[in-house]
Amino acid sequence: MAGSNAFLERLRQSRRVARLSDYARGRFGLPPRGELESYARLSRTVGNAPRYQPGLFEFPFGPFRYLDGTSLQFQYLEIFVERGYDFECEEEAPLIVDCGGNVGLSVVRFKQQYPRSRVVVFEADPIVAEVLKANVTALRLQGVEVRPVAVWDQAGTVPFLSDGADSGRVAKAAHQVPAARLADEITEPVALLKMDIEGAEYAVLRDLCESGKIQLVRRLICEVHSRADGGDLPGLLSALQRSGFLVSFSHARSAPDLPGGAVPTPFAALPDGKCLLHLYAWQAG
Repeated sequence: MAGSNAFLERLRQSRRVARLSDYARGRFGLPPRGELESYARLSRTVGNAPRYQPGLFEFPFGPFRYLDGTSLQFQYLEIFVERGYDFECEEEAPLIVDCGGNVGLSVVRFKQQYPRSRVVVFEADPIVAEVLKANVTALRLQGVEVRPVAVWDQAGTVPFLSDGADSGRVAKAAHQVPAARLADEITEPVALLKMDIEGAEYAVLRDLCESGKIQLVRRLICEVHSRADGGDLPGLLSALQRSGFLVSFSHARSAPDLPGGAVPTPFAALPDGKCLLHLYAWQAG
């Protein structure tokens, strides 16, 4: 416990120094340096702006378009500061399949970690997909294929509800978007399957396990959206374990901000039965 507290205090100190450094650089119109300064500037600028306002932010890696400052701030914290999608791999050019790429921060991080990687990124929201394509082009990211379709357990179309940021999802809606069956798209070993598809992960992962295509996946990072009154989390975990995966979580939290009606609980510390879990799974051996 003492070691954990010391680490957290060092992290807090580093962030304080980064905020001061970035404030000084910002007064002279200089771009931020490194992840902590970038996050400090995000928090100070676009993170405090009104929601759902598009813009352009200058990261150390280049100019980056976004649709919602709050979403950009939290995504950058998770992906670049906390290293939520970093993984170890012996391949120099691994195949990475990114389901729910949003505006592309995850793609940028994958290419930083593995410059020769091949990245296939799916994004269902057509407006978000256009911004994703623009960022890939502006940053001159090579070996990236953008697929403006939803991933699902069958090909065709699915009803899609857009929120103008990072929570668009397959749901009852008048708007239909093209859908690809992910099990059909995976035809060779995948070093990492990253999945953030707002609840559709249950159907897609179940289909991957039942089809046997999950055996081509070496590592999985998935944001799991769970409800106390729905969503088969035990079934999902059992299917992965039966397929030979070791499973763990980085964190879980109550998520009253998720779409859908509130799920009342009898606990003072648990305001809503909806929750988010960051699942990590990898093939044993």
